[in-house]
Amino acid sequence: IPLSGTISAGGYFLIERTDDNTVSTITADLVAPFSGSSGFGLGNGGESLVLSSASSTIDTVATCTGATSWCGGSDVTYRTLERYDPAVSGSSTSNWLSHMGEFIYNGKDANNGNLSGTPRARNSVNYLIDSGGYLTANRTLTAAGSPYLVNRSGLEVNSGVTLTLEAGAVVKIVSNSSPSIRIKGTIIANGTSASPVVFTSFYDDTYGGDMNGDGSATSPFFGHWTGLFIRPTSVGSSLAHTLVRYGGSGSIDGDGPNGALSIDTATALLSHVTSEYSSLNGLGLYYSNSTVSDSTFRNSTTSNEYFSAAGLYINGGSPTISNSIFSGNYRGMTVLGATPTLTSNTFTSNSQEAVLNTGVVGSFSGNSGSGNGYNAILISAGTFTSAGATTTLAQNSLPYLIKGTAILASNSTLSFATGVVVKGWDSGQSLYGRISVPSGATLHSSGTTVSDLVFTSMHDNSVGGTTGNGSPSVGQWYGITVDAGGRVNLSGFTMKYAGAGAMQFPPADSVYKGAIKITGSTATSSGSIANALFDTNYQSGLNLDSVSSLSVSNVLFQNHTQKNSGTASGIFSLTSTSTLSAITFTGNTRDGIGYGQNALTCTGCTPSSPNTTPANLFGP
Repeated sequence: IPLSGTISAGGYFLIERTDDNTVSTITADLVAPFSGSSGFGLGNGGESLVLSSASSTIDTVATCTGATSWCGGSDVTYRTLERYDPAVSGSSTSNWLSHMGEFIYNGKDANNGNLSGTPRARNSVNYLIDSGGYLTANRTLTAAGSPYLVNRSGLEVNSGVTLTLEAGAVVKIVSNSSPSIRIKGTIIANGTSASPVVFTSFYDDTYGGDMNGDGSATSPFFGHWTGLFIRPTSVGSSLAHTLVRYGGSGSIDGDGPNGALSIDTATALLSHVTSEYSSLNGLGLYYSNSTVSDSTFRNSTTSNEYFSAAGLYINGGSPTISNSIFSGNYRGMTVLGATPTLTSNTFTSNSQEAVLNTGVVGSFSGNSGSGNGYNAILISAGTFTSAGATTTLAQNSLPYLIKGTAILASNSTLSFATGVVVKGWDSGQSLYGRISVPSGATLHSSGTTVSDLVFTSMHDNSVGGTTGNGSPSVGQWYGITVDAGGRVNLSGFTMKYAGAGAMQFPPADSVYKGAIKITGSTATSSGSIANALFDTNYQSGLNLDSVSSLSVSNVLFQNHTQKNSGTASGIFSLTSTSTLSAITFTGNTRDGIGYGQNALTCTGCTPSSPNTTPANLFGP
């Protein structure tokens, strides 16, 4: 077929055999009969196609099966033969495939049906990152080569192989069969703020254009594709200025990692990453010590009987998360059995908690939030300190919210930094907030004023921001219980609105409970309480049972007037020994009540003769 004119670099040339209606919507560059004078066109016997100039062959189309057939295409499904990589010689048999038969079309046939081909356009298979779905050699994706496509078979980057994405590279993923991208080797995404790397839905026209050419007829949706998974064998993966959209349709391991972006066991560096519109979690970290900074996780909102989405889900490991934003999710962050370091993160407008922590608490400092269902770091029931170690609750503008009984591990210390606010779950709810100190464990703070550490109700919005929807009142949470052999060394704190344990039945037992209940041991001292305020607690502020040694100094007990049985009091003591100094009582029904044989001494008390039962309970 004689050709004339010019084919520009990167251009196309369309030849139609009989007229210009075979491809009805695209104008041909040449209409000419071919395959002999009869002009019947190409047969299906693998005719040799050669582009030549004079006697020089410029390019050729390979044939397969002993040169008797082409290496792709079909006369049954009418898929065209397509070249995968235009930079690779046409003589390579592996460089020829059939049109995908879906997703990428260009032009209509004479009956106005979609052509399973791409006349005068980029070949459908050329959009694929790897034609077989398994990347076995290093590859770099560019902005110029974008968009790329992951079809229904997904993509796996083999161990030892690196997939690099330059700034502006766009990868789109179809929804059919919920494909995923699995990184067993290494992924390096080098986006910039102006030109991010993008992983998104095939229907997302915002990035990479209208890939399926249907205008606004289709649009992306939550969970359109499964996700980008960095697998345990991955080494050295990093994502910078990377956008992940509309993923999170499920997990590739059943109950394993799920999220639009997930890292399983491996360690990766994530900086300026945005994950949004995930049907599941925005980011899932599973036993991963990855580092995440300056990133955004938003609009992961799924909540049903099987799953509750979070902007970030951490299961195991000790990752580091800093300067990141969690917004508009069902839950800002879920931490399960992990000890992350979370610094200077912001949580806004999440439907439930800013953070839900189950298990040992990691390091939370400088985190803030507003407009969440619960503007708090919620610590759920169970052991939340490490045995034989010190766990420190650092200061955040968010309070710690205790839901259920949070238990210190044996031989552990829970220490509170200055400025911490701890709130207890409302006793009107299903789980009273309580801190339990078992034998061998210690509760510690070293403040000097009553405002250095505050224990209060979730409905007390005067400190730690808005966490409840009611007004604070007496007995809304349980408080602190210390078992025999446990210790408190608390200085500089306020205890308010606690004592819910005394509301329980039978009422006769309520006298043995209070905001801080300490059961002593003859073998060890129960510790010390200093520079404190006990205010508006139910039944009693400080409740002592068989305490052999406790120092209490510079403490104000006030407004203990409500009770379940007996008489409300600032201090209740059952057969206990304690030295009290610089104690002030005001507004209590009784300042002190004692049962059994007590040895309580009070020096510098105000009033000098507190109102107690029996009289002179606090001896000189």
